[in-house]
Amino acid sequence: MNSNAVVQPRSFGQGEQRAVSGRGAVSQDRVIFPITSLSPYQNRWCIRARVTQKSVVKTWCNKRGDGRLFSVDLADESGEIRATAFNAESHCGFPFKVYLIQGGTIKVANRQFTSIDNDYELTFSPETRVEPCFDENVCDLPEVSFHLTKIKEIGEISRDRLIDVIGVVVMIGPIESKIARSTLKELKKRDVLLVDDSGVSITLSLWEAEVHKSVYEQILNCHCFRQKISTVK
Repeated sequence: MNSNAVVQPRSFGQGEQRAVSGRGAVSQDRVIFPITSLSPYQNRWCIRARVTQKSVVKTWCNKRGDGRLFSVDLADESGEIRATAFNAESHCGFPFKVYLIQGGTIKVANRQFTSIDNDYELTFSPETRVEPCFDENVCDLPEVSFHLTKIKEIGEISRDRLIDVIGVVVMIGPIESKIARSTLKELKKRDVLLVDDSGVSITLSLWEAEVHKSVYEQILNCHCFRQKISTVK
């Protein structure tokens, strides 16, 4: 899947458009489904969504083989959804633009890996088609959406749950080196102390790529981030 090239997805026939015309607007000859209308019971759909967040490409290697994955958060006027691409489908840049996306697997969301308020998530497949959207009203789509949690409430949330937090940086720690127990690989780490208007502070640990200056400065400038909860070690 190449997000830089304009892919020509299969257009719905007129009969198919009439059958689902109540689902949404028509964009570039395709019937658009709101993100909140998607469910595992659908096998033909197309959404018009803006990329609001994207992850770094993650890789793994174990006894069962190696692989890579890449995920993006997508938003339209109705809501948000997380989309993940594995292996061959993960070789895509996905600039922060609006796309028409169709094809892929809709499944129940794993709350351990997303804080998005949606019961479902997408997995891209070889059949997934991605095309830049040139509609005049794409500016109406939301840029980014956070579901903020107060720092004082974090202790009541289960471990490994992804949450959104906004706070003020009051302390910046030095870059440290840690050895991973499982791989004995050296990892870079930096701790940042945050406080919000609840009057409670918390340590945010940045690892590896997040320690690099560009990502680090981005977090400090926006002061709003999405992070997984973990216990203090």
